[in-house]
Amino acid sequence: MGLDMYLYKKIYIGNDYKKPQEQTTIEIDGVKQERVSEIVERIAYWRKANAIHNWFINNCSENGEDNCQEIYVNREKLEELLKTVNLVLKSSKLVKGRVYNGTRHENGKTIKIYEDGLVMDKTEIAKELLPTQEGFFFGDTDYDEYYYRDLLDTKEMLEKILKEVDGDFYYQASW
Repeated sequence: MGLDMYLYKKIYIGNDYKKPQEQTTIEIDGVKQERVSEIVERIAYWRKANAIHNWFINNCSENGEDNCQEIYVNREKLEELLKTVNLVLKSSKLVKGRVYNGTRHENGKTIKIYEDGLVMDKTEIAKELLPTQEGFFFGDTDYDEYYYRDLLDTKEMLEKILKEVDGDFYYQASW
């Protein structure tokens, strides 16, 4: 279990409203093309990138609701997220530090485990523009190498999407 996050592109083809000679041809075993009305293409996936999830909820969801619902995201919002990610990445760099790596239980107590790793040297802008979000199965909330990696991955995905993909976008998460 965990926070799984998806960005989809939907292509409306409306075969259910077209005459047979006008229908888009779809050849998939067991699928009746005349009943296909849209095609959904997954164009991005994140796992436990809770700061990115938090951004989608706060900037695209109606009333900031987070009920694993599908959320419409226009191209301008994706451009805004990319701009925000770039600002956070430019505001900080990774330096040596201690990184949270789970817990262990000893004598009835929960003890956090830390190990050598990389942390962000400046977190003010990250905390302001792309704050982490706690949640059941949402993953770590530290501003460390894993947070930074989520931003780099998001930057790469969004640059590719904005360069190659047109259409309507939808974000949805589950946990």
